[in-house]
Amino acid sequence: NCWFLYEAVVSTQSTGGEWKNRDFANRVIQDTHGAWSDLMAGKTAGEDAASIATHNTAVPNSKGNISVDEASDVIKSQPEPKEMAPPVDGSTQNQVFVSRTVPEKVCC
Repeated sequence: NCWFLYEAVVSTQSTGGEWKNRDFANRVIQDTHGAWSDLMAGKTAGEDAASIATHNTAVPNSKGNISVDEASDVIKSQPEPKEMAPPVDGSTQNQVFVSRTVPEKVCC
């Protein structure tokens, strides 16, 4: 299981044709986590913010935290889907995998 020999990276098409480094990736992760934390705390602004369901059983201090029993009730109250979702168009996928270039042995 040497899955980490390959690193998922954002395609250069979405970053103006240049590869991004670890600092860029860390900033994206921090920004995304900050936005998620604000959403879970109910601090997200905007006209669509109120329509985003944040019900969860795993984030104790979040605005949408509910018990497992309440979550079961929410799931049971949902209508059965009328049809399966359409397949995802492959052209929307924006990840490529590149071989690691570091010389150290990383597995096996």
